[in-house]
Amino acid sequence: MEAAFDNVAESYDTSFTDTLTGRYQRDQVWQHLDQNFPAEKTKRILEVNCGTGEDAIHLARRGHEVVATDISDKMIQIAMLKTPHDISNRLSFQQMNMLDIDILKPSGFDIIFSNFGGLNCLSPDQLNNFLDMISSLLNPNGRFVAVIMPKFCFMESLYFLFKLNFSKVFRRNTKEYLRVQLNDAILPIWYYTPKDIRLRLRAKGTVIQQKGIGILIPPSYLDQKFSKFKRLMKFFGKVDALVSNLAVTANFSDHFLIDIEMKQ
Repeated sequence: MEAAFDNVAESYDTSFTDTLTGRYQRDQVWQHLDQNFPAEKTKRILEVNCGTGEDAIHLARRGHEVVATDISDKMIQIAMLKTPHDISNRLSFQQMNMLDIDILKPSGFDIIFSNFGGLNCLSPDQLNNFLDMISSLLNPNGRFVAVIMPKFCFMESLYFLFKLNFSKVFRRNTKEYLRVQLNDAILPIWYYTPKDIRLRLRAKGTVIQQKGIGILIPPSYLDQKFSKFKRLMKFFGKVDALVSNLAVTANFSDHFLIDIEMKQ
């Protein structure tokens, strides 16, 4: 897995972070974070799957103390180069497999955060192992906030239906993994529903909110096909902002955000 993400590190910001679809979806995530964790109430945050550090830098700029981890050393190197000097005292990066985060105990984090499908790289058993670790790393009433790819994406299915590629219309709706091409590497990806996450954590926490991220905003791999229609994308973005707080949207968006307050 490390090699696969090393392989895409240099192109990650171009292919996702800086795309129109990527910016719209990230803005939705940041809106949730900023509303729930305001700058005047600083938090200690552990981010897993931090990629090139875009979210970690944003959170540190807001005044939070952030430990950001990723399995890819190249992602970490790029993130460190991007970090402004004036927030470097609030932000640290570590290369780390997310299944090894228990080595950070006892840490006393207020939030554990994972954005844009990092947890989809885990098999069901691995996901259970990861979720078993997070409570022991959090302070009392700590929050687990994850952005995950669900088993159905309306815009993706509509696109494949329009292309008459019927075999891919419901491609995510499988208990097995999909083989996803990342440049020259193949990565297994599992898809999970919001219910999957709620059931796995039902005895350990209380769901604060679940919401759709990318309801009409399409997946980033379709950016070149949609970004030329800027007015349409702006309209889609407004619709997403209007309806994303409805819990049901988490079931058919490109990603869903789930925010859980964990018990001790």
